[in-house]
Amino acid sequence: MPWLVQAVRLSLFVTPEAQAFEAPAWQTLTDAAPAHQATTRGVITVEEGPFGPGRLQLQAQRAPPPRIDLVLGPAPPPETSAVTLPVLGSFADAVAAVRLPAERLLQSGIATARIAFGVMHVQSARDWADAARIIQGTLGPTRLDIVNAQDFLYRVNRRRTSNVVPGLPMNRLASWSCVVWQEMLINVASGQSGGGSPARFSATLETDFSTDEGRREPIGTQHLLALLAELQRLTLEVANQGDIP
Repeated sequence: MPWLVQAVRLSLFVTPEAQAFEAPAWQTLTDAAPAHQATTRGVITVEEGPFGPGRLQLQAQRAPPPRIDLVLGPAPPPETSAVTLPVLGSFADAVAAVRLPAERLLQSGIATARIAFGVMHVQSARDWADAARIIQGTLGPTRLDIVNAQDFLYRVNRRRTSNVVPGLPMNRLASWSCVVWQEMLINVASGQSGGGSPARFSATLETDFSTDEGRREPIGTQHLLALLAELQRLTLEVANQGDIP
C-alpha cells in the first residue's frame, strides 16, 4: 500500500536583514477570505480556512528567525467514529492541492535565504506489529531489527547538492516511526477530554527537505519554483524507495 499524505508544508526563511518583510495575505494566495485571523504580540500572524481537500494555514513570524509557513492539513473528521486516518490523499493529490498558493507565495518577492518542504506520510496498520512490518518494507536498503520494539523512531539526514543552484547543499531529513493515535472530544470550557475513538495504529514517514540552513543571502527568485520542484522530487524519491543515499 502506498503512503498517503496527512499534511504538507512550505516554509520560507527570510533573510536576516529583512526584518520588516510583509507577508502576502491568505486571500492573495487563495482568492478567498480566510475563516480565521489572529495576531500574537504583533510578531506572529496566522490566517486559516477551508481550502481544497482540507484546511490551509498561513503563518508569518516576524521575530527572529523570520519565516513564513504555508500548511495544508486535513479537514476535521465529521464524526469521531470514522475508521480511516484523516488524510489529503496521495502525494500527487496533496502537491496539486497546494500548488497555486505555494507558487504565489514563492513569487511574492520576499527575500528568501532558505526554503523547506515538509510532508507527513501515513499508512494505516492493524496493530503495532503491522506498523513495524510496514516500516520495514518502506525503509528500502536500510534494514533494522524492530521486532518487539514498542517505541521506535529512525531519523536520518542524507544531504545532497542541488541541481538547480550549483553548489547549494540540500538537507534530506526523513523520520520513520510507528504511531498510536486516538481522536478525543475536548470540552473547551473545562479542558477535560473524553468520549474519543478507540486507539488506532499507523506507520509514518515524516520528510523535511530544505536548502542549506547556513545561507544568509537571498536565493534568486528565478530559482525558487525550480527548487520547490526539486525538493518535491527528492521527497517522492524517498517515499517510494526508502532510505537511499
